[in-house]
Amino acid sequence: LQEECISLIQTADNGFVFSGFNFSNDYDFTGLNHGDKDMMVVKTDSLGNKLWARAYGGIGAEQALGLSLDWDGNILVCGEDSFASGDCNKLNGGLDAWILKLNQLNGDTL
Repeated sequence: LQEECISLIQTADNGFVFSGFNFSNDYDFTGLNHGDKDMMVVKTDSLGNKLWARAYGGIGAEQALGLSLDWDGNILVCGEDSFASGDCNKLNGGLDAWILKLNQLNGDTL
């Protein structure tokens, strides 16, 4: 199905994190598609082997637009959200900014 990468960064372990959106429901991601497009974040090792892949979202359209790392190596994801449901628990109308802080080891939200 459809996945699109919008951002890519290299991590201290020489691996990579990339993000964007997906419409997939094919078990490539932990967290099946929640509705429309979902925010996706994928961590690889230095050879490009997938370590984990996560989908975050609700029944609306969500996507990741940028990535960064904090001082502790956690992944910071900025994106947008269009509907308050699922992983997105509040919406202030239209498209809202959505920022996630993720554990680099497994993609869990912090």
